[in-house]
Amino acid sequence: MAILIDAGTRIAVRTAFEGCESRATLKLPVFASNAIAHVTRLGAEYAGADHWFLNSLPIFASIGDAVRRTKANTALIYAAPALAADAALEAIDAGLPLVVLIAEDVPAAGRVLVRQALADADTVLIGPGAPEMVTPDGCQIGATPSYIFARGKIGILSESGALAREAALQTSALGLGQSSVISLDRAPLSERTFIHCLERFLDDDETEAVVLLTDGNGQIEEAAAAHLAVAARRKPIVAHIGAPQAESEMSGVAALRGAGVTIVESPVRIGVAVKTVLDSRDSARRERLAASDFVTVMRRVEQEMYCAP
Repeated sequence: MAILIDAGTRIAVRTAFEGCESRATLKLPVFASNAIAHVTRLGAEYAGADHWFLNSLPIFASIGDAVRRTKANTALIYAAPALAADAALEAIDAGLPLVVLIAEDVPAAGRVLVRQALADADTVLIGPGAPEMVTPDGCQIGATPSYIFARGKIGILSESGALAREAALQTSALGLGQSSVISLDRAPLSERTFIHCLERFLDDDETEAVVLLTDGNGQIEEAAAAHLAVAARRKPIVAHIGAPQAESEMSGVAALRGAGVTIVESPVRIGVAVKTVLDSRDSARRERLAASDFVTVMRRVEQEMYCAP
């Protein structure tokens, strides 16, 4: 298992640029391993032309049309700031479970509209900014070289692409690998996105430990700690907080520690910290099993002694 994306992910790539969308924009890097369709307003020129393809991807005029014709279940949107909200709303209206939005400086009015739409939908929106998502051997959205990832058991959830790549490199080198890697970038359109991804990792049977990488604003850390305190499933959690300074930011670190999270001061120690907490967990399990076996043997001996004629 993995979270959000896997080998069954089918991506419709949507490009939306202001006043400059020509055939040249269709040649933008896609950076999506499972792309099956390209959506652009230029697709209207070829409506009904089933033979029209670019780089082996069929061209469509709308996300809804691409979903109907190709069974796409994810939208990857490259958009100019002024067009980003409309493109995201189009994907949400199409009923897609996952939308990844790559855009900078989305206007406040557009953010409000998207948040309202998300409140009434079953869609998870990752972005804006420059988010990346990877499920090794399954699906990749983003430009990071795939060789740094390895199929494994560590879930990585980050607000920083650079830190996510660093954690992936270290866990791969230690033979732990990753179940999924989610780099949200900062200022997501939905404030619950980080917690939603954390919930998915906790529920995922393949994920044995989770790495949280935040920028230290305090709010995300406190929300994560509050969720971990009441979560039905518990797993080892390792976190690196980016240079907290203010009192509110330090309170976020304290809240995570109070929730049982292992805090790593330096990002170069992330992989070692994960391996240490997993080794400690496995050692504790072995001790409990040994103790249980000892108790079972002693009870059997007592029964034989008292039942002996």
